[in-house]
Amino acid sequence: MRKFLIAAMLALATPALAAEHVVTISGSEYSPTRITAKVGDTVRFVNEDAVDHAVFIPTLGHAIDLGSTKSGASTVLPLRRAGRIEVECVQHGHMGLLIVVTQ
Repeated sequence: MRKFLIAAMLALATPALAAEHVVTISGSEYSPTRITAKVGDTVRFVNEDAVDHAVFIPTLGHAIDLGSTKSGASTVLPLRRAGRIEVECVQHGHMGLLIVVTQ
């Protein structure tokens, strides 16, 4: 009985695993164009285009330049706080993605 109680307490104390959301870049477009995620999750940008793309977030409080993602490569964005994050591509102004991060 004691082993069962210890195992149950450990299971309840273990935090939920963070999720990884994958965004593909193809045809100079992000897909999907909207994601809902939680704090602690990550977003992986996978460049399937023949050209490089520069993932950039101008959103106040979340601003970051992830730099150039080469063709065939990926870049990861950790989601550290709640809010609405607008993602752009520096080279291709028409590319857009909205990430809604919740607690």
